[in-house]
Amino acid sequence: MLTAVSRRVLEPMALTEIPLPEEIFGMALRRERLRSGMTQLELGAKSGVAQNLISAYELGKVQRPRSEHIVGLEDALGLERGALWSLAGMPRMAQQLREATVAPPGALIITDATADQRKVIRTILKIDAKAVRRVLSHMRDLLHAEEESADLKLQRAQEAIRRRQQAEQQDAG
Repeated sequence: MLTAVSRRVLEPMALTEIPLPEEIFGMALRRERLRSGMTQLELGAKSGVAQNLISAYELGKVQRPRSEHIVGLEDALGLERGALWSLAGMPRMAQQLREATVAPPGALIITDATADQRKVIRTILKIDAKAVRRVLSHMRDLLHAEEESADLKLQRAQEAIRRRQQAEQQDAG
């Protein structure tokens, strides 16, 4: 005779009882967000992912979360790349994300700015990438102007030294 527990184990599970991958991902995201003590709104502000999209992810309503969103969320939660997929029991997805070059949402990959310049830009600007490019362009112009100014000062000093040397030679001769 089967007990109620053994009957439940032996009965086929209804498909609706098996969580889908996106639902497991959403549960992992929610658990990590709550563990970090953030609201969806706070996580959205910190990650660059809209609060309503975070809600949809947590509810499992998005079939395939975008890689740049996952990276932004993991960065905001202080997790390593691919951690959310790993927590959702999907190591292959985690590995693919770790191997990919993905920037968080709204990120501008700045290659010719110093680390300090990038930090200033990220801190000050919470605006679109076009505006960041304009600021970078302006910063480059300022740096070039400073370099030109220094070169001009050096040229003037060298010219003054040449004139002084010429004047000394004329006085000596």
